[in-house]
Amino acid sequence: MFIHTFLVMGLIAILFQDAYDQAVQVDSMIEIIIAILTLFFTNGIVEAALRAMVVRHC
Repeated sequence: MFIHTFLVMGLIAILFQDAYDQAVQVDSMIEIIIAILTLFFTNGIVEAALRAMVVRHC
């Protein structure tokens, strides 16, 4: 799931850079990358923890 999230968010940053700039109110590609990595790690950690709990109980 980490790879999937990373690829999706990376493609959003590349293909929709102007719209993403306006959505997160940043000015440079570095700031976009930081925003995406923040989202990636915060969502990824929660997702991994939930998945571990589900797999452990099944």
